[in-house]
Parts: sequence; C-alpha cells; structure tokens
Amino acid sequence: MDLAENQPQLLSCCSVQPTDGEPPAAVHRCVCADTLFSLCSSGLISVHSISDGSLLASINLPAYLSFVAAEGDSSFLPSSLCLLQVSSDLSTAVAVSHSNTAVALDLNHYFRMYPEHLLCAPPPCSAPLRPKEPVDQDSLQCSSCSRAALRLPFSMDR
Repeated sequence: MDLAENQPQLLSCCSVQPTDGEPPAAVHRCVCADTLFSLCSSGLISVHSISDGSLLASINLPAYLSFVAAEGDSSFLPSSLCLLQVSSDLSTAVAVSHSNTAVALDLNHYFRMYPEHLLCAPPPCSAPLRPKEPVDQDSLQCSSCSRAALRLPFSMDR
C-alpha cells in the first residue's frame, strides 16, 4: 500500500475574508453541508460558502438571546463562547460557553426574525409532486410533471 494514496488531497482553496465590523478572531469553526460556520467568543457567527469563501449569513447570538429573554424565556446570556456545532440539516446550531453551559438556536426561527442577516437567496421552492388537476397517469403530460418535480432523468419511451 502506497502512503501517498492515504494522504489527504487539496480539492479547492478559497480565502474567507472578515466582514466590516467582524470581531477579530474565531474561537471555533465547523463545516456542515459545504458551509463554514465561524464562532467568535462574543457570540457572533459568520456563515461562509466553502466553495468560494463568500459570506452567506451572519448570526448575532447575544441579540437573539436578549430578545428571547425579554419575551419571558429564562435563557442565559453567555459571556464567552468556545464551541459551535451545527446539525447536518442546518436547522439547529449549538454554542457552548467556557462555563459548560449550552444554548441551542433554531436557525429557521432566527432567519425568520432577522431575514436581513441571510445574505444569500433561499433555494427555490420545488414543484409540487402532484399536478393541480387530475391527469391520466399513463399520459406523457403526467410523466413530464413527474420528471420536473423529481429533477431526475426520465425516459418518455414506452
């Protein structure tokens, strides 16, 4: 077995530029679904594309927690965060402080509250799986609808 075959290979490289007003340095980073999440100790999270380094979103965790606490939730306001993990479906982020307290953030709820923090366009809504009107399932029209909805190669040959 050749050692060169077992070595990691560089597939792509890009520069992630800090944004204006971004805190000095990230204390933790994680990659999930081709996206880089960078956590600063102050609780600010930058979200970058790993393909080109572009800034996709920013998350202000302290501002969100202050808003939630003002609505009656007894969430804590962390002083210094050190660890960040993001769920594989990008729906939840968990940040941990030096005092071993953790806070979970529903990212879907966050971006509904702060849509201006999401700097990239959301993915287009996919076509419905069923046509609006009933059609003959053996017709070419039905197969075209299925092909468009599933985004898969589909042969119309019978």
